[in-house]
Amino acid sequence: YNKVPTLKVYIQWVKDYETALLMMESGQSDITTGLPTSDYPIVASLQAQGKQSIYTFPTLSINFYNFVWDVNVSMMQKIYGSQYHLPFNYFANPLVRKAFAYSFNYTNYIDNILGNKIYHANFGFHYTGIIPKGMPGYVPPENLSNVPVYNLTLAKKFMMESGFYNISVNIPIIVYASDPVDFAAASMWASNLSKMDPNIQATPIYQPFATTIGYMVPGQNPMPIYLLGWAPDYPYPSDYVNAMYLENGTYPGANGWNYTNLVSWGYKQEAQEWKNMTDLILKADSTANVTLSLKYFDQAEQIAVNLTLYVYTLQQNGFWYYAPWIKGVEWEENPMIGGGGDTLYFYLSKG
Repeated sequence: YNKVPTLKVYIQWVKDYETALLMMESGQSDITTGLPTSDYPIVASLQAQGKQSIYTFPTLSINFYNFVWDVNVSMMQKIYGSQYHLPFNYFANPLVRKAFAYSFNYTNYIDNILGNKIYHANFGFHYTGIIPKGMPGYVPPENLSNVPVYNLTLAKKFMMESGFYNISVNIPIIVYASDPVDFAAASMWASNLSKMDPNIQATPIYQPFATTIGYMVPGQNPMPIYLLGWAPDYPYPSDYVNAMYLENGTYPGANGWNYTNLVSWGYKQEAQEWKNMTDLILKADSTANVTLSLKYFDQAEQIAVNLTLYVYTLQQNGFWYYAPWIKGVEWEENPMIGGGGDTLYFYLSKG
C-alpha cells in the first residue's frame, strides 16, 4: 500500500481580466481563465515565445438570450432604473420576439465582436435550436426552417404585424459581469433595434451571474432580456430540451412561458403550438425507442425555432491557456464536464 501524496490546487479569483493577464505574462499563474477574446493575440504571442500554451477543443456549451413573457416591471424599475418601461407581456407576442431575433447581426457577432475573423481563431460558431452540435438529435441550422437571420427590413415587417410597432419601450439587456464581448454584442443589438423601430430603446447592463440566477423567479423576473447558457449534465437531448423548452423547465418556468398565460393574453394559436411542442417532448421522454425519441425531440426543436423562443448566439469552442510547465492538459478535456469549461486536475502535473 502506497499512500497517495496530498496535492493542493490554489485558485485565485482576481477582480478583472487585466490582472489575470498580467499574472499570466509574469509567470505567476499556471492556468488562466476568463480572458476576453480580444486578449487572444497577446496569449498567441506568448505562445510563440514559448512562455504560454494554448489548448483548444469543441464543447457542448451554448449561450442564448432569454425573453421574459411576464416581466415584473415595478421590480425592473426598482433595480435597473425608473427610465425602463415596456408592457409586462411584451415578449409573449411571437412576432415581437421574431422582430428582435431578426435584428441581431449574427455574422458580425461571430466574426468581429467575438473575433473569429479578426483574431484568426475559432472561438465558437452560431447555432440555432437548443440541441448542440455533437449531441444526439442535433439538427444543423440549414436543416431547420424559419431560422432568424439579420434582416432589419424583415424585422420591421414582423414588428408592424405584431401590433407593437411605434410603441415606446426602454429595455435593459442583461449580460455577464466583466464580459466585454457580449456587452458589445448587446450594444450592437440595441443600435439595430432602434434602427428597426426608433421607439425601441435598449441598454446593455453588466450583472453578476449569481444575481441573474437569483432573479429567475417565476412571476417575479425583472429581466426583460438576459443572456445565459447551458452546459451538459448527460449526453442526451432531454438535458437541453427539457430545461429550455418544457413548460416547467429551468428557463421557461423562470420566464413565464406557459400555455395558461398565452391563452389568457389572447395568443391562442401560439398556445396551441406550445402545447404541441410540449406533447412531443413528453413523448420523446417516455419512449424507450431511441430513434423515435430523437425524432420527437427534433420535431419539438422545429416548433421552438418557429416560436422564436430564444436568440441563439454561440456554441463555444474551449480555449485553455496554461504555462508550458503544466503537463497532462490534453487528458483533462471532457465536453461532459461543465461543457469543457471545468478542469478536474486529476491528470495535471507541474514541472
